[in-house]
Amino acid sequence: MRTLKIIRPKVMLASIAKLTVEIDGKKIDKLASGHELSTIIDEQTHELHVHFGLLGGKNASSKLMIPAGNFSYTFQTEMLELTNGNKPILVPHGKSTPQGTPSRVVQLMVSTLTTALLDQKLRDILVKIPGARLQLAVGEKQWGLILCVGTEKKTVLVQPYSSRRGNLFAVATNYLEHIDLNTPEGREKFMHMIFTEYLQYLPDYQCVNNFELVLNTVL
Repeated sequence: MRTLKIIRPKVMLASIAKLTVEIDGKKIDKLASGHELSTIIDEQTHELHVHFGLLGGKNASSKLMIPAGNFSYTFQTEMLELTNGNKPILVPHGKSTPQGTPSRVVQLMVSTLTTALLDQKLRDILVKIPGARLQLAVGEKQWGLILCVGTEKKTVLVQPYSSRRGNLFAVATNYLEHIDLNTPEGREKFMHMIFTEYLQYLPDYQCVNNFELVLNTVL
């Protein structure tokens, strides 16, 4: 048996509404702002679903597949602002994970990475190919995840950075979120932050040199 913990930081955004937490379609509990919950799950694959209920709308929810195995997981909820409401997303949580709201770029990047790294198809590839590893690549306009085997490399995920559109505040926010991506030093600092504040807390991955990840199959 293993533990699955969900932490919801105390932030103003969507703080009045409680999040419903479900595992495999079964309601576990409701989670208020500033609280956390833990539940015991077995070693099989499970679907974690957090949502604001029917009144929150179809976009006000997120699902995450918990891989089979012996590893316990801790996730933190973040609130992603949408034009028609707020969407809860899940990111790995640890001692260095900020309790405050990160930028939209970080929210979407870490959420997408978490979903990809827990995807069973990708994990099967890492298990079957000796020496396989994943490398995080960050550019000025997009980021990606690269499968590396020896000197061979294959891109398995490419995403543009999120952006806000509309008013002057949106333009200023976009500039502030991208300013550290314009130089090699800034991009390296950004990747270091993604690893140390989030990715290192996925228990089934080991962070190695050059911003790479190796899958651990044994607890």
